[in-house]
Amino acid sequence: MAQKINKNRAIIYCLAAVLLVLVVLNIVVYYQDIIKKAVSDYLPLASVSQPVYPQAQLYRSDADYQVWMIESGARRQVPNAALFAKLGFDWTKIKKVSQAELLKYPRVKYIQSRQDQTIYYLSESGYKLELPDLETLQSYGYGEAAIKRIRDEEVQAYPETKLIRLENEAAIYKLENGKKRPIASAEVFTLMYSWNMVVVVNQKHAEKYPLGDEIPAALWAAHN
Repeated sequence: MAQKINKNRAIIYCLAAVLLVLVVLNIVVYYQDIIKKAVSDYLPLASVSQPVYPQAQLYRSDADYQVWMIESGARRQVPNAALFAKLGFDWTKIKKVSQAELLKYPRVKYIQSRQDQTIYYLSESGYKLELPDLETLQSYGYGEAAIKRIRDEEVQAYPETKLIRLENEAAIYKLENGKKRPIASAEVFTLMYSWNMVVVVNQKHAEKYPLGDEIPAALWAAHN
């Protein structure tokens, strides 16, 4: 009798194991597209065989040559040809539109790597500026919902700037070692940088950085 009971138990355990495997397989099949996307989001772009943003449209304003992807109703710069290729885009698919048409789409202003907690402001000219914290983002009237989370390779493709200007002020500062250092003059600034690298910030943002020493004209070239 005991042997029969044990045999029956073994059969039940085997059937339960088979049933569990079938359930897991069904779940994997049912959610395979979701699983593939979740996994591919963290893979290097070189290993992704399909276009990363298959539904995205590619626009270029008739005012310049900057390529924008229109995805989820918002526009974001494609900063260079290397990233364009890695994302699987086709140059022949770029549509030339008027500046007014392009500006109908709100710009993605805040980005974050899926592998990092650092939040960046993304300027109109395509430069990223690291924000010191979430509170700074909120000082502009935005919350976490405004952050576009993308691959780390995409974040790294955007050039970074350390140049800021306070609203309604002419002075430009270079962020360095947690401080904001005023640049001596506009003439000094133009020796090294272009104006489109400067990000205008609000008072609360600027106050996150203590005032550092001015970078004088005589030391500017050596300093950089």
